Amino acid sequence: FHKDPEAHVKVSLAVKEVVGRPLTQYESDLLVHARICMVCLSGDQAKLQNCPGCHCVAYCSQECREDDQELHQTVCQTLHECITDYMFEAKKGNELKCFLPPPIKSFTALPDSLEKVFEDDISHLLSDKADQDYKDSELRRLTFHYTCPATVLHAASVSGTRSGPLAEAKSLVIHLVGARQAEIEQAPAWTLIPARLPRLKSLTLVLVGPEVGGSELPSTFTLKSNNAVVKFIVEKPCGYQQYAKSKHYLEPDLVAALNCGFIFYTSWDSSLDSLVRKSGAPLVFTEYYEADCQMNLEKLE
Repeated sequence: FHKDPEAHVKVSLAVKEVVGRPLTQYESDLLVHARICMVCLSGDQAKLQNCPGCHCVAYCSQECREDDQELHQTVCQTLHECITDYMFEAKKGNELKCFLPPPIKSFTALPDSLEKVFEDDISHLLSDKADQDYKDSELRRLTFHYTCPATVLHAASVSGTRSGPLAEAKSLVIHLVGARQAEIEQAPAWTLIPARLPRLKSLTLVLVGPEVGGSELPSTFTLKSNNAVVKFIVEKPCGYQQYAKSKHYLEPDLVAALNCGFIFYTSWDSSLDSLVRKSGAPLVFTEYYEADCQMNLEKLE
């Protein structure tokens, strides 16, 4: 898939047909991130050995391991923490599963580190008997869980919305384009936005993409957060250009495409014009790498 990203969708659909059910997020990711040598891409499982520090990457030889050592050291600790978090979840579960961010009295921008948003809550909610490694793990879990809404919130505080400055918003409509099942499963995390916007009374999130919607999911559902109602509208699987032409299209205050891949997937091409709204609604998009994000911007322009 590293040579042909669009092949992932084709293979996923083929496997779905064989097993007779939708793939889980874990199964889908396994298809994308096959166990191959990080350097030469060899798939010879007999020769592959995992990194002893993180056990998340593999090498077919000592030469390949040494070639990748400098780069891998920048992520090895993070990958090790991911394994640690998984082990804690398997043994202890997730104590803060029902955590919702408390409201703030007046709008302030997010701090430079997302951990700072939850540090005090962690210390108050977890037992003093909990060891520090476990507390650190739960803090990482919260920051991961809230990454997407925090990204949208930060971007909106910088760009403003179609209706004006974010801090003054009493209602918001946000389109999450290219949304995946994870956005639905982590729906409570989006209560971070009304928790940080004291004036907000209504937040509507429209989820659009080929991987969401369908008969097994409700097309709409709501959550109550502080003084605001958060409404989710899950569109049937479609491209954004199709939704933009539909009769029930809801004009957004902001459009977000997170980890979008405009330059990697030609399926985006027909939707790009629709993403840039004449109403003045900002378009927020992110990528894993800054260089890719710049190329996405060039493609949009």
